[in-house]
Amino acid sequence: MLLLKALFFLHMLSLIVGAGANVIMGLLLARMPATTPEARPALMGLAKAIGQYGLWGLGALIVTGLAMAGVGGATGLIYLHSGWFALKLVLIAALVVLNILRFNRLKDMAPKRFVMIARGLILAIILCSIASFH
Repeated sequence: MLLLKALFFLHMLSLIVGAGANVIMGLLLARMPATTPEARPALMGLAKAIGQYGLWGLGALIVTGLAMAGVGGATGLIYLHSGWFALKLVLIAALVVLNILRFNRLKDMAPKRFVMIARGLILAIILCSIASFH
């Protein structure tokens, strides 16, 4: 029981880091068009650093979520077979891929578009989390 509570704490911390980084990065990127050309590299570097922390948070979210499902015994394993839980994992993976692509291949993607996609994925992940446990 203590292990499950510790994993849940780490899971929530990972959610805060992963989702929080996406929100903060979105706020930074939204200000990019109004930034002077000289300041843009610094702002982009900051956004990239925050995005990397977000990726670590999302990765930890996946690991702790699967660990909680495994440690939860029969109750936890039920969630692994839930369609909502599977969809949640797919959406988290999509969010991770979006962040990786954003800085490696989709550099020209409009910041507002990126922010809207990321926020939509985060909202869908939260809704799937709620649905998978009810």
